[in-house]
Amino acid sequence: MQVPPSIALGPTNITVTVNVQTTLACEATGIPKPSIIWKKNGHLLNVDQNQNSYRLLSSGSLVIISPSVDDTATYECTVTSDAGEDKRTMDLTVQGAIEIFATQLSHAGRYTCVARNAAGSAHRHVSLYVQVPPVISPHPKEYIIAVDKPIMLPCEADGLPPPDITWHKDGHVIMESVRQHILSSGALQIAFAQPGDAGQYTCTAANVAGSRSTSTKLTVHGIFEFCSFIPAFS
Repeated sequence: MQVPPSIALGPTNITVTVNVQTTLACEATGIPKPSIIWKKNGHLLNVDQNQNSYRLLSSGSLVIISPSVDDTATYECTVTSDAGEDKRTMDLTVQGAIEIFATQLSHAGRYTCVARNAAGSAHRHVSLYVQVPPVISPHPKEYIIAVDKPIMLPCEADGLPPPDITWHKDGHVIMESVRQHILSSGALQIAFAQPGDAGQYTCTAANVAGSRSTSTKLTVHGIFEFCSFIPAFS
């Protein structure tokens, strides 16, 4: 019994990035087992002589090991046997890429990729945004304040995008109130400090690139009155 060759359905328009291995599917069935040839832009592709660039799988699919822009082409897979023939074409587009090591703020901007050949040119714009994890400026690790006096605990943080600031006291989130207010600088302002305000304060700066925390201790002293005693003489 003979069964004509048949190629499984698959994508016919494929876009990949340069140097990223890709596989062009040509999974064929039939009895007897069909033979397979590949063409690139109508020219026979000799896989055996280009083993550093291509690899033919037992299924009939073609592996392009490290695609370059020159691999952009129309590929045709043809399977034949005594029972018949089947073929399938697919268009492969290999896009160029730019790789930036040790990204800096100065790398942010709008990049334009231009591809040219004898038939013309095409271009594409890509915007690069550089994100920077938060960094909190150094500050004292302990503050001592008298009761009923105002105090400001600093938390100056930089980052891209600008980080959001949250404050915790002894592990609990601080909710803003009439006496406690988070300033635009990130600092926590406490008006009329009370003994209950004493504790460990933690400032956390966070954005999509990461987070950073730092802690400081606040001590609130009461006001002591001193009396002078005049000895009595008899």
